[in-house]
Amino acid sequence: MSSNNQPLTATKKRFRTEIEGLRAVAALLVAIYHIWLGNVSGGVDVFFVVSGFLITTSLLGRVQKEGKIDIIDFILGLAKRLFPAAFFVLLVVTVASMLWLPQVQWAQTLQEIFASAFYYQNWQLAFNAVDYLAQNNEASPVQHFWAMSIQGQFYLLWPTVVFGLALIMRKLFNMKLKTTLTTVLLTVFTASLTYSIYLTSTNQAFAYFHTFTRVWEFALGGIVAIIGSQIVLRKSISFIIGWIGLLAIVLCGIILQVSTVFPGYAALWPTVAAIFIILAGNNGGTFGVHRFLSLKPLAKLGNLSYALYLWHWPILVFYFIISGKETVPLLDGLIIIFASITLSYITTNLIEKPIRSMKKESPKWKRGSVVIACMVPVVLTASLWANQINKAEAELANLVENEEYPGALEVFSNNVVEDVPVLPTPLQAQNDLPKVYEDECHQSLEDSEVIACEYGETDNPEYTVALVGGSHSAQWLPALEEFAQEHHKTVEVHLNMYQRILRHWHSYRVSYHEILIDDCLDETIRKNLINKRNYHRQKLNEMHQLSPHQ
Repeated sequence: MSSNNQPLTATKKRFRTEIEGLRAVAALLVAIYHIWLGNVSGGVDVFFVVSGFLITTSLLGRVQKEGKIDIIDFILGLAKRLFPAAFFVLLVVTVASMLWLPQVQWAQTLQEIFASAFYYQNWQLAFNAVDYLAQNNEASPVQHFWAMSIQGQFYLLWPTVVFGLALIMRKLFNMKLKTTLTTVLLTVFTASLTYSIYLTSTNQAFAYFHTFTRVWEFALGGIVAIIGSQIVLRKSISFIIGWIGLLAIVLCGIILQVSTVFPGYAALWPTVAAIFIILAGNNGGTFGVHRFLSLKPLAKLGNLSYALYLWHWPILVFYFIISGKETVPLLDGLIIIFASITLSYITTNLIEKPIRSMKKESPKWKRGSVVIACMVPVVLTASLWANQINKAEAELANLVENEEYPGALEVFSNNVVEDVPVLPTPLQAQNDLPKVYEDECHQSLEDSEVIACEYGETDNPEYTVALVGGSHSAQWLPALEEFAQEHHKTVEVHLNMYQRILRHWHSYRVSYHEILIDDCLDETIRKNLINKRNYHRQKLNEMHQLSPHQ
């Protein structure tokens, strides 16, 4: 060890400017990858590690100073920092969605606004990812709140469960708090990472948004917060791992297909890279990575990184909707980033800081009232919008008896229907679904037993009609059911929304043609059989790729 070696964390607390710069880089990468590359960067995973590091450090300091954690005080302090910007963005997005979003996206977006406001958006998206009716949802302007939701759940989990267990173990086994806390965090890290690898391999779409496949990332940051002060690195080592960490974070989304392989073992890439930068600290010398990350522009942008993350996505979504473009030109992308940074500066300085600067000595009820006041406008506006959507859906039931809308009966009628507004509206049509969905009368990927339902005359039918297929076949059920009731027939429904029947058919044709190819002696016929085999194999591969994924 050289004489220039120094502990990672000094006895006295110091402001880690390079971590502000790291947050700025992570936020910019998230925006850049979304805007121009249409991909995921791994920047969110960096945020998770940094949050684990900072919150563990904060909570540990509270325990060492006060001997306990005032959970209510801790949560109110976090809410004071997080709620103002988050709920202001949610309010603006809610109003903008009512004005500019296509009606077919209203119900989905409203559902996600409530999920974001109450910090369960990640679970909303996780279950939508494996829901046939929701798997092809357009990306909503608040989809990115899934990361905020996981972070919010982490803020509740850490002081209650993690530190709670550590404090209990300290009393039971008469151990030092750092020792018990490290043990708990290592257990959380191992269990969560193991589960993350397993679930990512079996159901990646669900795992991507799952809280417990991501907890290990916070735990990793927490472990470094505890043991980091005991790690002493040579200046040369700090220099090397610091720059390796930054380079790895920048290249992560280019080399890895983050949206399809995370958060299993692949997520170790950006998280370990972030740990390298934290461990390198300010010990990398004149040209260490901390010098770059501590540059004033990056440090100031790091202070805006939270609001920047909140703003960039809805601006991008509304850009696509209003412009009608499918990609973002360079200049337009730069304008989106500039607008996001400008709004982030305004939000941080005019909305977040005045509330965050409220004195800690203020009564809890007063601080709590301010926090709740941030939520009220969003919940109220979203509720009024929900009422409008519910009224439109209720009107759908009255359309059947409306003589101005005879549908196909107009062909057999002498009455001329004047021009009237198109009904159902896109908003109403979105949820105008056959009852098989409400009855859950369709196969899912998890169903091993065949699901069958009967409609129409089920007691003494003259004969039974089988309705077999996928979602396209399901659309015929309302007409067939009415016919069956009128003519004393039964409609027996066998529906597979993931087209398992066609998968079996294409799989069978591949095997069938391979047998014929092996036995065929005529070269011309053999080539024809190979082409047919390849066609069915391609279709089979396409259907596998259509499995629910997000």
